[in-house]
Amino acid sequence: AFVENNYESLRYIYSQEYPEMKSFLPSFIKGMLGDLDETAEHNLSNADLLEDLRLIKREYRKFLAKNKLYDISYIKPMLPDAFNDDCYLVTPEIYPKEAKLLKRLDASKRLRRISIENIKAPLHVFDEEKAEIRNLFLKIRKLTDSNVGMENIAISAAGFDRIKPFLKQEAMLFDIPLVFAKGDPLLSSVPGMFLNRLKRLYDDKFRIEDMKAFFLEPSFEFVERREIRDFISQAVQLSIVSSIDGNEDRFMKISSPDAFNYYKFKAALERLMNEKNPSKVASSLAFLVDFLLGSDCFKSNETDNKCYGMIQSHLSVFLESARNAQENGYSLDAPLFSLFLKALEDISYVDSSTKEGVKVYPFSQSASIPYAHHFLICLNEKESSKTIRD
Repeated sequence: AFVENNYESLRYIYSQEYPEMKSFLPSFIKGMLGDLDETAEHNLSNADLLEDLRLIKREYRKFLAKNKLYDISYIKPMLPDAFNDDCYLVTPEIYPKEAKLLKRLDASKRLRRISIENIKAPLHVFDEEKAEIRNLFLKIRKLTDSNVGMENIAISAAGFDRIKPFLKQEAMLFDIPLVFAKGDPLLSSVPGMFLNRLKRLYDDKFRIEDMKAFFLEPSFEFVERREIRDFISQAVQLSIVSSIDGNEDRFMKISSPDAFNYYKFKAALERLMNEKNPSKVASSLAFLVDFLLGSDCFKSNETDNKCYGMIQSHLSVFLESARNAQENGYSLDAPLFSLFLKALEDISYVDSSTKEGVKVYPFSQSASIPYAHHFLICLNEKESSKTIRD
């Protein structure tokens, strides 16, 4: 839209003599947006180029404001009124972005910088990962036995997701509580697992293996647990493979006055998985969850209850976005619940049940937090050798 409305006003990067240049302008301008905020302030010798850059910057800012969007390159750092000199900035030699921040804050006298030029931490090389982790907890145990508080100890781990279960296991042996600064995937929580397995049931045509994994999961507090177990037992006895078994759904044959209502369950799940109307997804999910788990679902465990609350909150935002898209003329051709679960894959949660312990961070995320005892492990991981670029 910018090119169509403003290309005739450009003095340098577009010439009327070469109209074919117009087709290259969108990609060219898009590529410079990230650096435009600073570039447009430079005293360039070419006045026409400077005016073009200022025009693009001005129109881009209008676009951001009109659409309520944010571009981190255009957000100016600000010092709050109550700011004092208790704020620290990591030395720019380590993280180039900090140097840029200092420059944009005009090197305020109220800022203090951490200098680590003369700090040299010992580096230990281990033959195997298990020995490294064992040595780590031996050192932490010595510190805690010497009355060093756990709030003064931190671990930064490269390969965080891979190493996390091994850290948990070793910490349990040493009776050292850990607090992971990076949360677990929301879909790995009990409510998230419940929703994921519902989707798998539908996608795989109610295979008996998936039915058993779902209905016999001890973490799911089904209202009709006894009836459900009887239902699965009968299905196994009848050698039912899935709902698509020949020309009929043989699960339908398992019926008695006290039997689990498979028909009602299947109909509710199919309705949820095929729903394209944003106004009906939440009610379809609520009906299915209430039918299987009751109105007090996930409330017996604090973490499960919070995770389910997070899922409901994200669902509300997701459905509101879908409604807005629909109102603005976008067609919703795909069922919404599967898209919602896909969106949840990048959402994490932190288990709040552990109040105290040694903090564990993904590599580099704790660089600006001063700890008296900070251990870096698994530095052979690929991510530990990445250059942090400005």
